[in-house]
Amino acid sequence: MKLVVVGSSGMLVREVAARAPGNRDFFLNTLGWLKDRKDTITIRPKSVAAYPLRISGLQSLLLSGIVVVIIPLIVLGWGFAVWMRRRHL
Repeated sequence: MKLVVVGSSGMLVREVAARAPGNRDFFLNTLGWLKDRKDTITIRPKSVAAYPLRISGLQSLLLSGIVVVIIPLIVLGWGFAVWMRRRHL
């Protein structure tokens, strides 16, 4: 016995299927698998197009400040608080 459980039937709606052709492929491949027709299962090739993230200089400075300064300070503060609490037990 084979069983396929999908969380939403919305993947078969025409508007969703047009934006995400993988849903249609998944549905058709599932039907082929349920009918034991493995020759009908296809895998669509993935697009190799790169979409670079475009941010301004200020955004770059802000992000690097968060990653290089703020997050390490939070980790150090948390570690210091744990150390102080364990020291006074």
